[in-house]
Amino acid sequence: MTYAEKLILKKKQETANAMQEGMTFAGGLYAVALNNLYGFGAKRLAEVEAEVQRIWDEEFCTDIETASYGLARRVKQIRGED
Repeated sequence: MTYAEKLILKKKQETANAMQEGMTFAGGLYAVALNNLYGFGAKRLAEVEAEVQRIWDEEFCTDIETASYGLARRVKQIRGED
């Protein structure tokens, strides 16, 4: 493996790690909010987490850029934003 290939691989891994940390933090915030507002407990939160993982795996897990655009497009559709 060349030095350039190693740098590219390292950058991809750093990006993946940062994304995972962000998702974990956001998931914690949503868990607290769903508990505060709707009384979600461990079972319901586990169901939400499983659905998030399914969506990620099936719809958005191609690459970061595609995932970002796909997610933004879907959120606009759900919220009714133009």
